[in-house]
This record gives sequence, C-alpha cells and structure tokens, in this order.
Amino acid sequence: MLDPATVFDGSGPLEDPLTDEVLRSVEAQLGHQLPNAYVDLARRHNGGPLARDAHPAPNRTSWAADHVGVYTLAAIGRTARFSLCGEFGSAFWVAKWGYPDIGIYIADCPSAGHDMVALDYRSPGKPAVVHVDQEWNYQITVLIRDRDAKFTRPFDEVFAGEGVDVRHGHYGAARRCAASSTTVPITCLARGSVFACTLNLVAMSSRANNAIHT
Repeated sequence: MLDPATVFDGSGPLEDPLTDEVLRSVEAQLGHQLPNAYVDLARRHNGGPLARDAHPAPNRTSWAADHVGVYTLAAIGRTARFSLCGEFGSAFWVAKWGYPDIGIYIADCPSAGHDMVALDYRSPGKPAVVHVDQEWNYQITVLIRDRDAKFTRPFDEVFAGEGVDVRHGHYGAARRCAASSTTVPITCLARGSVFACTLNLVAMSSRANNAIHT
C-alpha cells in the first residue's frame, strides 16, 4: 500500500478523501474504471503535488533525453480545479488543448500543460500509463504496460513487505538517473493493478527540477 506521506509533498490533498459515491459518479462520467491503486490512494489522500517527480522514458521527449517530469496527481472528484472531472480535469485537456482522446489524463507536468501523463484505454484489458507530448505533435510514449515484466531485485526487496510490485518504464534510464544521484524515477504498481503511480519513492532522489535536462 502506498504511503501518502511518501508519495505527496506535504502540502495537503486537493479534495476530501474519496467516497464510493464520488467514485461511481466520476467513473460514470469518464466512461472508464479507475485502477485500484489510484482509488486506494485517493481514499487516504486525494490528489496533490508529488514529493518526487521524475519517471524514466524509453526515448527522448521534449522534457529530457531519458525521463519525463511529473508534477501533480489529479484528485478523483470534481470540486478541485485539478481533479478528474474538475475545471482542469481530463476532458479539459482534450477539448481545450487538443490532446488525443485516449482515456484519462491523471497527472500534469512541470511544463504547465505542454505535456501530460494519461491512462491509455485504447487497447483491450487494463490501461497503459503514457506520456503525451503536446510540444511534439502529441507524441505518445508508453511508460509502462500491464504486460511489462521488468522487475528489479533492489526495488522488489524494498517494497516486498508492503505487497507492492516495482517496475521500470525504462531500465537503462533508471540506472543512469541512479548513478547521477539526482533522481531515481520508478514505477510502483499495487499488486494486481496496472496503475503505474508515476512517483519516485526512493529516498535518495531529489525533485526533477534539480535534474539536468537535455
């Protein structure tokens, strides 16, 4: 189970803890079932700025050569401006910014709207977590799929006691970031869920704005 005190930066949630009623309403409006890990986290801390905010990418994006910046996880609700059904919710990015309608936009990036992280529901089964780059003609980069089977022993050892599977979006990028001691971006999956919390839960990492962007 993800610890909100580790996941978020301490500034507080965007909305009240998620209830079953709000969850049903939001999922009905979005037309998709949200991953269990996201729901579980929102029941205890509903959205907010992330404590550590980089995630490895398999190829260059407009942000960096081997990772993307991730800033805020959207609340599951509709009262906060940055909630899934709020003023700057998932539908806003499609209608006003021209983002492709591929699923649900769940996290923003330090670029102030020029790239986003989404759950991509276009393929059968559970969604992939993708980065959508508005600066590069809405290029879609898969950060992790449900079928991804790349595990790393150190992360498994750290989180095994919590019942969490740890997977990389890109192994080489994570190793380079770890060597630099600036950011160690990882993907954390609640067991049995595709939801890749685009979070950095490794203590040695710093915020992405301290990383070298190339």
